[in-house]
Amino acid sequence: VKYLNNTQMYEATPLAIPRCGEPCKLLNLIQVWRDVLPTNWDNECQL
Repeated sequence: VKYLNNTQMYEATPLAIPRCGEPCKLLNLIQVWRDVLPTNWDNECQL
């Protein structure tokens, strides 16, 4: 996973995610975060 730092707009900065591996693949990221990701958007993300 990489992100753009506000001070370096043209160069993405790597972001290490614990237990995700290097590189952190999307399926690994979903497994690591499965307990905190919303599963029912209508109920969990309503205003």
